[in-house]
This record gives sequence, C-alpha cells and structure tokens, in this order.
Amino acid sequence: MRAAILLTVLSAVACKSEWYGTSNVYAWNGSDQIVKLQLEGTDDLDLTLRPQSGELLRDVVAGPYTIVTKREGQPDASARTEIRKGDLTVINVDGLGCFARADVAGKYSANMRFPVQVVSEYSKDAVIRIDTAIDVLPGELLPQKRPKSAYGFYRVSQVPCELIGDRNKMAEHLKEQR
Repeated sequence: MRAAILLTVLSAVACKSEWYGTSNVYAWNGSDQIVKLQLEGTDDLDLTLRPQSGELLRDVVAGPYTIVTKREGQPDASARTEIRKGDLTVINVDGLGCFARADVAGKYSANMRFPVQVVSEYSKDAVIRIDTAIDVLPGELLPQKRPKSAYGFYRVSQVPCELIGDRNKMAEHLKEQR
C-alpha cells in the first residue's frame, strides 16, 4: 500500500514538468547583503544568494510564482511573475544588476574579427524574461568547441551597469569572458 502511494506521489511530481513544461531561472543579487529568495508556485524553491552573486536553477516547472525576498532586519518584499515554458527568467534582486544577450559565435571563428556582437541589453528590471534560444546560460562557461550550427551562438551574461548603452565597450568586456 505504501509503495503504491509513494509511486502515485512520484508520478504526480514527475508529471508536473510534463504538463506545464520547464524553464531555466537565474537569480542575481546585486546588493551588498545576503538575500534569501523563496519562489512559491508550481514548485516551491528556496535559495540564499551572497552579495554580488547569482545562481542558475535548471528545469523549474513553468507557471505563476510569487517571489519573496528576505533580508535581515528588513520587511519581506514580494512580487508576482510568470515563469514560461522554454524561456530564461532572470530574477534581478532590487533591479540592481544589468545583463546582455550576445552572439559569441565569432569567438570560435579562425579570424575572430567580430568575436562578440551585443544583441540585447537588460537593466533595472526586477524580472527579465528572455524568450529566445540561449546556448550558454548565465554563470556557465563557454564550451571549448562551438556546436555545429549555421546560426548564432547566444549567451546571457551579467555585465557592469555602466556599460549599458555603449555596445563597443560591452562587446570588449564580453570578449574577455570564458
């Protein structure tokens, strides 16, 4: 009897991702304090972010979520968002971080004439939703060899906010990232 109940529960949990789909979520804490985040929704997730750091969550079940931000000595703050199947959702604590989506295919070319081309810039939003294919997620290293494809090879990175608006300087900054 217990085995049947356990199997039913495990099946229901596994089916959630099949029913709703999954997405990747990157949480970034650009503040100078430790921040605890709770994502309450289709899944319930807790994470602690050190100052100036981020964490990538893979295969989060899509659906509506409430994001609760907790800091020592301050009242909790909350916001609602939708995590959509296949998108990359960036939770940007207090909107302090800035991000760029860049095509890094040129880093793999023989001449490296244009190693990085900035495609989009994101700043000051508490939740950033990117609905295009991302080959290298925030916090991940570039692979040694680019997968075979005739298309762009996109990466999302956290960038210094002072580079927003200056795509040449941003491209130089991103070119140095591994």
